[in-house]
Amino acid sequence: MLDKISKELERVQTFALDLETTSLDVRSLKITHIIIATKENCWVLPLRGDNKLPYLDTIEWLFTELKNPNRLMYGWNLAFDIRALMNHGLQEVACKIGDGFLGYKMLHERSYVNDLKTVTEKILKRSPKRFNQVTGNLFSTEEDFLAYSYDDGRNTYDLCSGYIHKKLEEENMTKIWIDLEGEVVKANCRIMHHGIAVDAAHIRKLLDAAYPVEERLSREIQKSAKVTFLPSSPQQLSKVLYKILAIPTENIPVGKSGMPSTNDKVLKLLEDRHPIVPLIRKYKKVTKLIGMFSPYLTEHI
Repeated sequence: MLDKISKELERVQTFALDLETTSLDVRSLKITHIIIATKENCWVLPLRGDNKLPYLDTIEWLFTELKNPNRLMYGWNLAFDIRALMNHGLQEVACKIGDGFLGYKMLHERSYVNDLKTVTEKILKRSPKRFNQVTGNLFSTEEDFLAYSYDDGRNTYDLCSGYIHKKLEEENMTKIWIDLEGEVVKANCRIMHHGIAVDAAHIRKLLDAAYPVEERLSREIQKSAKVTFLPSSPQQLSKVLYKILAIPTENIPVGKSGMPSTNDKVLKLLEDRHPIVPLIRKYKKVTKLIGMFSPYLTEHI
């Protein structure tokens, strides 16, 4: 079967890839099915069950197919699939990639529901089975799961090739999708897999210097306000600024809490209205630095 698929891929050079896995944790998952789809065919390669293919041999075969730079591979959230394969030994994806999830977002920026099933229903007018319909059914068989996986592969190819790629070509955005976004996905996968060099000692030094400044500014802010409160609380800060200190709220936008905003853009406009405001802006910058380089980060380096 693998030889047959290789010949088909060599002929068409464009295909869709999907993986079914035991988990969403790319570090510990096992691949249960590899799905390869082209315009004319779709194969589900089982790596579990009675008719399973050799696990490592099949994955190594897939690695070889991904080394061809002349091919275009479609997928839906390919970052997950590539990272899963990297944790099985994949070194590099040489073929070009067109991620359907990203392509759909480029076409529909305001769409907040972009999962494969929903987009399939909306664009292809098909009714694919949901994952819980298969896994949540005590009577589901391996044949049911194969059919579910087949649909995923078929729908991924048809959406990417028949809709997304064509629409992006009409908008002259194909190069952005494949040559830019596709390469960014690959680069991010490499970064997430191999990690990046971080100077943990320097981060700890920054934190050691920032904590005393945070405490000092907090004291100065409360002294200026003549009331005890948490400067880090937007609700408490809003109350202090606009009720206790009576800073005018005219032309001040309302925040998510329903109270006048205390974001930095607003505070910048208020700097000359009360000496507490410059202190608050400095305090916010310091707490943002601490939040970026929190001790939880250094514990995982």
